[in-house]
Amino acid sequence: MIEVLNKATRLSTEWLDAKYKIKDDVNSAIWAKKSFLMASHDVAKRKLPATFAAWDNYASENSPFDLCGNNENGVDNSLNQTTNYIDVERAAARFDFKDGSELGNNTYDLGKTTADKEVMKVQLVRMSLVNLSKEFFFLRHTSTDGTLAGAMIGGPEYGRYVVDTDAEFKKNEKLIEHAAEFPNYVFYPMFNSEGKIDENQRNLWHNHTLDDVLNGAEQDTDDSWNNPKDGKKPYGDYVIWRYAVENTIPAVEDYQRNGISTGVVFKGKLLSGSNTATKHPKLNTAINGTYTVPMKDGKVNGYVYTVDGKTYPIIYEFQSQIYVGWNDEVMVHAAEYGPGSPLHTAATVAPAGGKSVNELYQALVAAVQENDKAKEEAALAAFRAGATAAGFTLYQASSDDKFNSGYFFYYYYWNRHNDNDMPATMGPMEFGVVRNNVYKLAVTNIKRLGHPRITPNDPDPVTPDTPDEKGDVYLTVSCQVLPWTVRVNNIEF
Repeated sequence: MIEVLNKATRLSTEWLDAKYKIKDDVNSAIWAKKSFLMASHDVAKRKLPATFAAWDNYASENSPFDLCGNNENGVDNSLNQTTNYIDVERAAARFDFKDGSELGNNTYDLGKTTADKEVMKVQLVRMSLVNLSKEFFFLRHTSTDGTLAGAMIGGPEYGRYVVDTDAEFKKNEKLIEHAAEFPNYVFYPMFNSEGKIDENQRNLWHNHTLDDVLNGAEQDTDDSWNNPKDGKKPYGDYVIWRYAVENTIPAVEDYQRNGISTGVVFKGKLLSGSNTATKHPKLNTAINGTYTVPMKDGKVNGYVYTVDGKTYPIIYEFQSQIYVGWNDEVMVHAAEYGPGSPLHTAATVAPAGGKSVNELYQALVAAVQENDKAKEEAALAAFRAGATAAGFTLYQASSDDKFNSGYFFYYYYWNRHNDNDMPATMGPMEFGVVRNNVYKLAVTNIKRLGHPRITPNDPDPVTPDTPDEKGDVYLTVSCQVLPWTVRVNNIEF
């Protein structure tokens, strides 16, 4: 900013719109410990010496110029036009996090029996920041539509929009057509240049294990919000995760989309519960990698694969029900429900000019029996495409270098700034990151398995143009935003 001001000339105003491009590092210039960048919250009008010679009166350490007091020599700021102080705010925001699970260790019940015994559990093992903005205005700008047209320095946020340096880019109607440009505007883009998510793209995210976040981070000990009058500490378990710069979306509200909003991706792992072996034994063997492929007439009658020496089937989700193995459970239940039932129809009715999902699966089994790997891969791809088109979600096991092998999936949380309390309807400035806010996050509930790690296995994959808020809820996130400002967001998937 000093460099910008040094270049400014008398009566020039360009410096008011000066921007700064950050380097994302723990010691970044704007949030380094004990040297946090502060900026004016509002315009503060002050009198200054009229000549260079007059500045000589304030040239020593013992006689500094006072922006809020009487400097004598005809320059009195003690009775200025606004206040006797200058409001400043942090130029960055902060994310805090805590374990919000009832079971502890970031583990959640999923599908309890009436006896309240666990059927299966989900443990969150990693979290990644995505779409961290690269640039911000030194001075906060607000306007009626989130663009620079008619913007003012400072000003109230409510009833207005905080202006982002990339507002014009974010107004593109089809972000997927601009996916290759995302790295120009954000660190850790959610999507690759084709607008898709794959393992290579996930490796570019700002990735942490939850153990590292919770055990290696700085505790939040700010008494202004951690010690309410009743003496309790509702936020005492939060740790300071990381800092971020402003990322806001202009009007209209539908511009709040996955390709540009700052978010957090959680990686989950499926675990057996205390009641899984009793209520769903095949699921228990699948989770533990001890699944036995079904046999028919002395031949294998299903598709399985090996990860780290363990045997896994594909797990299917259809209309919130879990099925292990196609011939083992999907077709067995389809026969039980009978023709006309949603499961039977999805599995056995062929699309016009094509094959049914069941026919595609039996072709896969035939390729496995022939031990023809090329044919098997082609049959698997055809089956997966047909299954997802029919509404099945497929989960295939994989290995994690810290969390071994198993079924992994992903939950997406888009940072909520101003909650309008209207599910599936986005309001102004509902999603975004605004300077001088602390966002306190906790995942409090998980309702279902997340998005598959293999995008082609997902019948409803997210895209850059997916709205930040949809009707399908995977988990609940508590997010409180209070001053600094701090905002507590409880996340529920």
